[in-house]
Amino acid sequence: VDYHTSRVDGYTPERIDWDGYRWSADMGSTWNAGMDHCFRPGEDMARFEIRPTPQDRAAKDSPNKRRSELHCTRDRLPNDVPLWGAMSFNHHRWADPEGMARGWGGVHGQVHMGKFGGSPALAFRRARDGRFLVTTRGEADEGNQRRWAGPVSFGQPHDLVYRLLLHPSQGELDVWLDGQRVVSLAGTSIGSGQGGSYWCIGCYYSGGISSPIVADYANHEFPSPRDLSARISAPPRWPAA
Repeated sequence: VDYHTSRVDGYTPERIDWDGYRWSADMGSTWNAGMDHCFRPGEDMARFEIRPTPQDRAAKDSPNKRRSELHCTRDRLPNDVPLWGAMSFNHHRWADPEGMARGWGGVHGQVHMGKFGGSPALAFRRARDGRFLVTTRGEADEGNQRRWAGPVSFGQPHDLVYRLLLHPSQGELDVWLDGQRVVSLAGTSIGSGQGGSYWCIGCYYSGGISSPIVADYANHEFPSPRDLSARISAPPRWPAA
């Protein structure tokens, strides 16, 4: 894939244009020079990468969060409106699965609550054992609610489509992975009545990592009211290398 650097004068800018949107860059290369690996966009794809440090490998109880994410805080997501989103992804295989199993796992896409708490209203995750997770959280929840966990292979492209209704008590969520529905929820708390949620994409491992985390994304559809149901059974092709 013909990726190119996101850096300008050695750093990734705090504001970056990608996939038709203006994003805030929250990653190591925003503050540190010489980290070209953090975010590399291409014509049809983008790669996000985080790498461990000696502190990550040594840590057992004290987390060392690692993040390479884009946040779109300018285009906030409305409550009580059905929103469709989608993305194709390829999570590269972990070099140290045993070390990763001692950690917390991480997030690869999230609808972050803007004005209530610190947890995402919706998150697509990798658990510390490598399984794919879908979680939600709302005002009525004390923590993240696991909605689905299952094996999703590393090193291969997958397509994900979701339909989300943010609401403090009557939220809805449907998620399809590779054409199969894995989540179907209605009448539950997803997000906050205060609104202001926003979409984030990339890699965020708040408990540290023991091996590089590399994720390729393609065919990204920002959450919007546009119906994407046709994509469930007819996903777009993964871009050619």
